[in-house]
Amino acid sequence: MSRSSEMSKCLQLYDHVLITGASGGIGAALAQHYAAQAERISLWGRDLQRLEFLAKICAATGAETDIVVLDLSNMQESLDAFTRAEARAPIDLLFLNAGVSDMRQPGRVVETPDILLETALVNYAVPTPGSRVSRPSLWLNAVAAISSSPALSRHGMICLSRPLIALQKRG
Repeated sequence: MSRSSEMSKCLQLYDHVLITGASGGIGAALAQHYAAQAERISLWGRDLQRLEFLAKICAATGAETDIVVLDLSNMQESLDAFTRAEARAPIDLLFLNAGVSDMRQPGRVVETPDILLETALVNYAVPTPGSRVSRPSLWLNAVAAISSSPALSRHGMICLSRPLIALQKRG
């Protein structure tokens, strides 16, 4: 048996991969990595042009690709989008990659209430019930896994997902 056929046996195929925060950075890298392994890939983000560009790259791998322009700070709209995505095709791999932060400058101690609310909605309040609406077999929240280096973060998220997926497959 050739090495390539052995490797193809190890390649996990997914019916539906959904990635929030797919407009750039880690989300775009995850999309490009998993597109070849997915029948369908859903790309969610706030930047339509970037999502359209990424969708063309993912579609070139053969994955059916859809994009959703969405701000996760709108809870009801986001939960409705999770419900629609699940109705189109059950999600079996979900990357909750979208996240916002408000880096404090020295001397600026407290976030404004608006910034605090947006951060809580996008990073925690919406992704948690959203993952329950869609009931993926595996979901990863990237917000806690982001390092100061985007390249290391992308690589780390992809590497982190592999053993978690293997563990999930074992049951």
